Amino acid sequence: RTCKLAFAPVWELTAGGLRVGPNSSGPKDKSFSRLLPLYSTPEEGYTIANDELAALYVHALFAARDRNLGILEANFVSLPARLLALVHRDGLQIAADLEAGSLHADLAARLDPATCQALEQRLGGPNPERAAQVREAVLANGGEKKGLAKRVWPDLQLVLANGTGAFATYAARLR
Repeated sequence: RTCKLAFAPVWELTAGGLRVGPNSSGPKDKSFSRLLPLYSTPEEGYTIANDELAALYVHALFAARDRNLGILEANFVSLPARLLALVHRDGLQIAADLEAGSLHADLAARLDPATCQALEQRLGGPNPERAAQVREAVLANGGEKKGLAKRVWPDLQLVLANGTGAFATYAARLR
């Protein structure tokens, strides 16, 4: 399974009336829905608009739920780096959410109630066993960041993202 890091696109209009937005594939693309069964994040996670941090947390939560995750995928390596920084910083909260089988109150308050309800259904109820594994991975080696990805996802094989040019510093952090 893959954690595909993508967000609901936000389009803006310039003063001259030109649309400005993302140039990469995303959840609104026609073919995206066919790929959803391959992704750890459910469809509702890709509908979160105007709150990228909440959407990133949802990606991290559903990725952490899957011990057998094999790929972290994004257009640019800065997103997997941000995801892993979030897991490092908020891993204990992620574990608590997995243990409870629900989204914590601060996150739930930021989401549309229907989206929140759908995401909680997709969590599939409390998962104390996986929560304990995530908690252990986050706290291992005194909370050391190095090696965190492989501790959370022992079967992780690939970070699929552009890591060249301006993104080389992010790629170096992931190594």
